[in-house]
Amino acid sequence: MFLVFKDNLLVKIQIMDEAPEGHVLKDMPQGFDETTQYAKLDSNGDVVVISKASQEYSDIATLQYTTKLGDKAEEFGKNIMSKFRGENIAMGITQAGMSGPVISVMTERIDVNLDGHPLDVKSTVETGTLYEAIKVIDHHITKAQNGDYDSMTPFITEARLVAMKTAIQDYLNG
Repeated sequence: MFLVFKDNLLVKIQIMDEAPEGHVLKDMPQGFDETTQYAKLDSNGDVVVISKASQEYSDIATLQYTTKLGDKAEEFGKNIMSKFRGENIAMGITQAGMSGPVISVMTERIDVNLDGHPLDVKSTVETGTLYEAIKVIDHHITKAQNGDYDSMTPFITEARLVAMKTAIQDYLNG
């Protein structure tokens, strides 16, 4: 069993040579062939990949499942950023001349995984890459606690960053 990212969603994969007991596999959908891996959700919600295409296709393919969840996470993330932007507009961000500095913080690329692939709040949230978004938001929460964003109050504050993180965690746990 291992974890992979598929369409911006972390899924747990278990490779099997045949369908789990009690799962009836049927009709391969158009576009799938003998090189395609097929999958089904098990009772724990994990994606079980069936590696042999000679077996029939399961009820839910990994691609279909992760695309649907990825689309939902992306829609959620876009709504979070839209709400954040709307609140900033309502608080007078344009008149305060703070649009540029706030955009800079939201798009500041941080290598939170120390793997040479920096990420930013805006991109991770809007693409539904929510576990990564939490890591980047945590970085900014620390900076806010250290006073680095005091000049950007009320547009970027520890409380607003924590609220964003909490909303994401609630979504992921819901």
